[in-house]
Amino acid sequence: MISLARVPSIFLDRGVASFSVESIFVMNYHILSDDERRELAAITWWHTIPVGWDNDKKLVFTSGKAPAYDPREFGIPDDLRGKTVLDIGAWDGYFTWACEKLGADVTSIDTTREKGGNWGGTRGYEFCRRALEAKAKLVYPLSIYDLPAEMHGQFDVVLNFGVLYHLHHPLIALEKTFLATKPGGLAIFETAYDHRNSLLGASLWSLWPNHEGDPTNFFYPTITGLKNALGIYGFTDCKIHRIRGSRRNFLRKAGRFVMTARRPL
Repeated sequence: MISLARVPSIFLDRGVASFSVESIFVMNYHILSDDERRELAAITWWHTIPVGWDNDKKLVFTSGKAPAYDPREFGIPDDLRGKTVLDIGAWDGYFTWACEKLGADVTSIDTTREKGGNWGGTRGYEFCRRALEAKAKLVYPLSIYDLPAEMHGQFDVVLNFGVLYHLHHPLIALEKTFLATKPGGLAIFETAYDHRNSLLGASLWSLWPNHEGDPTNFFYPTITGLKNALGIYGFTDCKIHRIRGSRRNFLRKAGRFVMTARRPL
């Protein structure tokens, strides 16, 4: 468990009004029981999520490796009432819960560690769903490669966050993301990318196995490489929403960015 003081906001490349992390989640917090606190401590977390109160009515957060993010920095619309959302590679569900708070009907998918997915399993997601009294649905294990036909064209917004560079076949994932998106719908991609070649304007996907010591890291697109690949599979109106970190530092090999795209009507 960590305190609110350790939860950073992320304001990169442009000023954004401060946000209250507890305000972006669902829900009616309750005082966590002793059993819930023990369960919380036993889970391997990726996301940092406020899940309830302690006995002194202070917010309790999961001990995630990733900080708490402002959903606006990821291109998520402010109002999702009446919309359906697919969260690909949801992990502990940070963006699932954020979208549900914004009014969406959310379906989350993830796969097993053996298939390059969530090494924490579903315990974190299920704990949050109970603690936050959320209604989102988890389909697990389900790889993006195996997205069933009944999910095709069903989602107004599809989130593909932190997934592409972990895949052996990222282009298949782009096609599957397109198929999941409703005509006229929005797909949002967040990924690590090849920063140096992006500065040169190159259109490519660099293969860097085990980059930064992570055996699940593989393909790093350039910004133009991702945009061109999205166009191949039918997406239009592909736009950079956010580039994280310095855009001009050529010494950096990799960075992260967010791109939004539309499936035409």
